[in-house]
Amino acid sequence: MAIERSLEAALQKGVRSLEIRVDGLKLHGVSHIDTAQLYDLVEHADDRRFFYVLELLRRGVSAAHLQKMTGIDSFFLDHFIYLIEIEQQAESASLETVSTESLHTFKSAGFQDVWLAKAMNTTAEAIKEKRTELGIIPSFHQVDTCAGEFLAETPYFYSTWGTKGDSSDASAPSVLIVGSGPIRIGQGIEFDYCSVNAAHALKKLGYETIMVNNNPETVSTDYETADKLYFEPLTAEDVIHVAEREDVKGVLLQLGGQTGVKLTEALEASGVPLFGASFDVIDQLEDRSRFYELLQSLNIPHIPGTTGMDEEDAIRKAEQIGYPVLLRPSYVIGGEG
Repeated sequence: MAIERSLEAALQKGVRSLEIRVDGLKLHGVSHIDTAQLYDLVEHADDRRFFYVLELLRRGVSAAHLQKMTGIDSFFLDHFIYLIEIEQQAESASLETVSTESLHTFKSAGFQDVWLAKAMNTTAEAIKEKRTELGIIPSFHQVDTCAGEFLAETPYFYSTWGTKGDSSDASAPSVLIVGSGPIRIGQGIEFDYCSVNAAHALKKLGYETIMVNNNPETVSTDYETADKLYFEPLTAEDVIHVAEREDVKGVLLQLGGQTGVKLTEALEASGVPLFGASFDVIDQLEDRSRFYELLQSLNIPHIPGTTGMDEEDAIRKAEQIGYPVLLRPSYVIGGEG
């Protein structure tokens, strides 16, 4: 689930909350599909249809034609077109010449620094530095859980751009807990259990607890679990914005499964204080070759194991070890196909 103040930005939040390794609004491989095949894919809908529709719009197919083909309301197609227009403006801009107004438009439409950096052939750090100098920073609004009927006091926030946000006063030193994101095959409810218990334990230690997560069907996103809830995508940029806003004493990443762990390097590089294992330690445990080296240096017995870098290499090394073998990737706690 995603919360924003415009459909474009909400769509972008929703896309990156899926954690499907999407680069902005471009699904890997879609740009190489010929137009005739894209028409067929759009007519026979699957979970990638949104990205196929966007690609056809990039190729100049009219909204009217797509509306007739798909039955998608023109209200949504008009917003898709606007997103593509902003995307193309960003891809033709440069960091040296981009105006304050344009950069603000890119961020308000939901484009992240890391994507803008690729579009403008620069770094995400340079994008963040420039927009910060220009005063383009996110604001945070409290979700009105009373629909305006009563004064809402629920400490439940989401980020947006270009508006004055609501205040968030701290009652004690705070710790940020990064949740597990969407529950799916390979990453289940056990990580939400860990996040919730972390919030309870930190409260007992006297800390103000701050949860960031985006799945409405978890206990961690119950606004009574933590002192404050930020309903945001679990990307490095989004999490860093929350950590900076709350001036947290530290961030707990390890309890959200692979979702949290994969943010370690970026958060560590940004200077956000992390509690628990460092990026190097986590890499040592997740990289199977480094993990076996660690076990050997500590004289801890382990089953034979090695790393195959491609299919041919994996088959050759499996024959050296002897069957049966267990095959699984590095950098995946829960397991992926």
